[in-house]
Amino acid sequence: MERRFFLALGAGSLLSAQGRVFPSVARRYADPATELEVLRLTDPAYDSLLPPAHQRCISRRQGFCVFSSARAGTTQVYRMDLRALDWRLLTNSAAVDPASVALTADERHVVFFDGPVLKMAPTAGGQERTIYQVPEGSARGAGSALTEDGARVIFSERAGTKWLLRSVSLPRNRQTGTAVTLLESDAPIDNPLPRARGGQVLYRSGDQLRLAFPNGKTTGVKTAPGGQFGAAHWAPNGTAIQALVVPDDARQLTTLHEITPENSEDRLIAKTSNFADCRPNADSSVFVGASRNLSAPYVLLLLRVTRRELTLCEHKASDAAKVAARFAPDSQSIFFQSDRHGKMAIYRIPVERFVEETDPDVE
Repeated sequence: MERRFFLALGAGSLLSAQGRVFPSVARRYADPATELEVLRLTDPAYDSLLPPAHQRCISRRQGFCVFSSARAGTTQVYRMDLRALDWRLLTNSAAVDPASVALTADERHVVFFDGPVLKMAPTAGGQERTIYQVPEGSARGAGSALTEDGARVIFSERAGTKWLLRSVSLPRNRQTGTAVTLLESDAPIDNPLPRARGGQVLYRSGDQLRLAFPNGKTTGVKTAPGGQFGAAHWAPNGTAIQALVVPDDARQLTTLHEITPENSEDRLIAKTSNFADCRPNADSSVFVGASRNLSAPYVLLLLRVTRRELTLCEHKASDAAKVAARFAPDSQSIFFQSDRHGKMAIYRIPVERFVEETDPDVE
């Protein structure tokens, strides 16, 4: 009944529904591989998507999370109460980019791109507002990121043959944001990731990882011999780049590395069960990864000190790179997504039996 109702909604009706609370559709089940309890938070009858794992989307005390969903017929941003598991519709936009959704540092707003327009919406409900618009004749590149302090959104634009790395400040009043160009390049700039407690930005240019510095200079990040960089991110404290290296020899395993930009020191963290992506907990003592092995499509924990893995559950996603697994701020649960039951849905599994709690207020 709910699905039929919302598919019939027009733009005007959706506007009137903004701020409405929707009931929980969560379901619990025992994982077939491990028998651990998994909570499916959303209904696989429609797509629901977590932001990329570098974007903050879970409140520090796990009171709520923000994500995008087509529950109301068009893709919009929602806030889910993680106790009652009900949803609140936060936006009424034409072209929400699920990969751009991010929770601000004070947790009072969510930022996102609506096509070429950068917007903010209150997490408590209320009118969204425009912060910035990509100039006519330019196009936004892949990916965006909110800085650690929540003050700026970093993304790229393409204007003709030129690529621009852009930074837009988030205003505290009703004014629009201030945009500045951090870098101009003839080569592509995609998926920028600002460094915590530093001015550098890690980004992709084709199949390369590069670093942009505040002075406008750039340098490449060297990969381990015999492989290419897969998924990469900054360590939570910003001291190093943590990256998967996919071997040129398909018979070899994907490895997880930690690279210090200041001296190019490359340390092997561990071999993995062919992770397609992985993310650390708050102190980088444990990683959660999604295996791309077709015979073992699992979400796994990787303990840094022993270099051993623990299987948590099946993900069975059609593309392991889209599982987007990440720890909650206190490291006591894992959030991930999969299309194993239909369309993309969001899942949660507790891990307090396996991972020590971390302080959600220490970043």
